[in-house]
Amino acid sequence: MTHRDSGRSFAASLAPEMRGPLSNAGSLRTLEGGMSPRIRADYRSRILSGDYLQPIFFELDAAMHLWQMGYAIQWLDPPTAPNQRIPEFIARRGDYEIEVECKAKTIDAGRMISRRNFYRLADALREGLPSTGLTGTIEFLVRKRFPTSTEWRETAILETLQAVRAGTERLMLEDGTEVILDLRNVGNLEIPATELLAKARVGGNPYAHQALFGPRTQGGLAVNAVLVRAVSRNPDRFLDNVYQDLKDAAEQFSGSKCAVIHCFVPEIQSFDGLQHASALLNMTAQFFKKHGDDHIYAITYGSDVTQFDAATVVTMSRPGLAFKNPNYDEKYGPQIRLFDGED
Repeated sequence: MTHRDSGRSFAASLAPEMRGPLSNAGSLRTLEGGMSPRIRADYRSRILSGDYLQPIFFELDAAMHLWQMGYAIQWLDPPTAPNQRIPEFIARRGDYEIEVECKAKTIDAGRMISRRNFYRLADALREGLPSTGLTGTIEFLVRKRFPTSTEWRETAILETLQAVRAGTERLMLEDGTEVILDLRNVGNLEIPATELLAKARVGGNPYAHQALFGPRTQGGLAVNAVLVRAVSRNPDRFLDNVYQDLKDAAEQFSGSKCAVIHCFVPEIQSFDGLQHASALLNMTAQFFKKHGDDHIYAITYGSDVTQFDAATVVTMSRPGLAFKNPNYDEKYGPQIRLFDGED
């Protein structure tokens, strides 16, 4: 269908912020026939109350993919018997059934540093620092997990601002967090943040969060900026967290049908390269070795939907990666096409 005036497709004529919601609404409308009133109410509640909806739409996408291949989708109500475990939904085509379980990781799952708590600290420091003339870095080096209490944050802010005013270069908080200050007062000079941006890129690592702010901008670049960083001395446990979810998913299957686990991992732009010699590959292989019973067909990983516009074509793409279980026995069913375009 094309727009009468522009000649563009109906989807391309929509405002960008409308395309995703309409697509998701269409999926939900298609799939709700296989949902009980309780499941429909649960989805409605999660969508209306959630701040980050991608994990919910990831579940719907997994079901829609199978529906488009001719499967009927039946969503399963939570069990009433104690200790009973069931998957998210069952896909049926003829006598063939697939049990599907979806797991979703939060942004901070397994992380030593909680993003929300870090930015609360960074925002408070921005408010408390002098508004002009100061540039450089403030780094918080925590022993393990970034403290989340309001009392710790208020104390850290107070002692850090006191150190800034006193010109102190290093201090140790009561809990063992080390604060390293590399700041200079440049007076009325306007120093672009080019050097700090380069430092942020070089100093970035999976266990750190960084925030750059400045009182003014020059050509779109912050001037007299301050870079706040928080780094843990301990590595994140994200993959361990995913591994535990996979083990939990495996316990939700009946063991008598083909089973697939879908795992949502937030904020991954591309999984390219991770299918070869990666920590994710090694972790998944370890799962298959220890917990990959012969009815589990595969594990897929997906992330946030990205929208691409090209002329009259609008493409909604969700990056994904699949690992098939080498132990799978085809007595439970034939091979499954896990992604569109997969051979």
